[in-house]
Amino acid sequence: MIKCQICDSNKFTHYSKINDFTLLECENCGFIWLHPLPKIEDVQKIYVNAYQHTSTSYYAKTKKKMVRSRRRAKILKKYINKSKDIRFLDVGSNGGFMVEAARLEGFDSTGIEIDPYSIDYANKYYNKNRFFEGTIETFYSQYPEEKFDIIYCSEVIEHLVDINKFI
Repeated sequence: MIKCQICDSNKFTHYSKINDFTLLECENCGFIWLHPLPKIEDVQKIYVNAYQHTSTSYYAKTKKKMVRSRRRAKILKKYINKSKDIRFLDVGSNGGFMVEAARLEGFDSTGIEIDPYSIDYANKYYNKNRFFEGTIETFYSQYPEEKFDIIYCSEVIEHLVDINKFI
């Protein structure tokens, strides 16, 4: 039975169909999702070198991305009740901009990213941080004891296969 991942309702309407993809909309909460949801293996295939073809324009904006990330890291630091040994995790870390900004604020920073090209970029330019290629589920299956004071996630939820499992 098809159910909304957000509110568990089984009432939905067809929102749109593009090629072989169908989008459904929950009548209860308005959430729109792809049906059927892709398997994680299929998503990982899509993200292999996802940014490689846009690298010229995407990674050319690093200065702007770092300014924005530094501003966000400073804001996060205000809300943590520790002054040192702050462990920071960025889920969906892309090229490592926020991870590096957090490190510059004094955090022990780690990034998780599914795209190997982005991981290569992050390791090349922000190598004082720790980066993990894969999903958060894979990360915690390999490092179940890892703890973080701040978990940051931006522009990721729309790419997830199973939102509830992720949360």
